[in-house]
Amino acid sequence: MTRNEYLPAESKSVWHRLFGGSPRSFVAALAETDTLTDADIDELAAYLEELKKERK
Repeated sequence: MTRNEYLPAESKSVWHRLFGGSPRSFVAALAETDTLTDADIDELAAYLEELKKERK
């Protein structure tokens, strides 16, 4: 198994174990530890808007 094959599967596994597969829980955990800067939040918001546009 290559690194490119391993990382998505392992990331999904960790995501589900630690956060129940919830993106909100993941972001909340980052926010509660003061890990996210205002610039990070702006970047995430822009990225999510881009994803929404691509799916339409």
